[in-house]
Amino acid sequence: MMPRSPRALVATILLAVSVMACRRTVAVGGPDEVEEVLPPEPATLQVQNHHNSDITIYLVRGNVRSRLGQVVAAGSQRWTLPAPVVRDAAGVVFVADPIGERGELRTERVVLRSGARVVWTLESGLTRSSLAIY
Repeated sequence: MMPRSPRALVATILLAVSVMACRRTVAVGGPDEVEEVLPPEPATLQVQNHHNSDITIYLVRGNVRSRLGQVVAAGSQRWTLPAPVVRDAAGVVFVADPIGERGELRTERVVLRSGARVVWTLESGLTRSSLAIY
C-alpha cells in the first residue's frame, strides 16, 4: 500500500528510518564480523516474607529511593524491574522496611544482568535474611 500524499510518503520514510536506527550493531574483530547488541531483558525481584509484619520494599539507585510495593506477612510478591535498572553499572540496593517497626534492612549493592532473577527471603529476624541472584 503506497502513501497517497507527499507528506504521508515523508512520514513513512521517517518512521522506517527511526525504526532502523533503534537497532545497533557493533564490529567485533574484523570488518566482516558483526554482533548485534540487543536491549537487556528485564530482571525480576521475588520477595518471600517470613516476618510477622507487612514489609514495604524499596529500590535505591544512586540517591533515589523508589517504592516497589508491599509484601504481606508470611506472603510472597514479585516485581519486574525495568531495563534501566538492569543497565545500571553502579548497581542497586534493595531496602525492606517493616510496617510499624523501627529499623530497616538493606542489601549490599548488586549489579543485575539481563534477565536476572533475584530472590530475597526475609526471615522473622531480618538480620538472618538472604539474597540470591540467578
